Amino acid sequence: VVVAGELKDHRTQALLTAARSAYHPGMVLSLVTPNSGLPLHEDRGPIDGQPAVYLCRGQSCLAPVTDAEGLRAQLASAKFSP
Repeated sequence: VVVAGELKDHRTQALLTAARSAYHPGMVLSLVTPNSGLPLHEDRGPIDGQPAVYLCRGQSCLAPVTDAEGLRAQLASAKFSP
């Protein structure tokens, strides 16, 4: 799970809270801020100025979402390998 946004933004915090509320063994949560400089996530960023979240497994990602409800729906249907 890659969350892209400013840490101080309440919308980013909502996405982080939603991601943390789901229990999936093997799930990794990563925060990407505009200045983080993580090359692994350089193509994952906010969408139209809104924090966004990318749910990925291996090299495949679902369509990014910008709200906690959308993330909860994706996580509810996701299966992760430990």
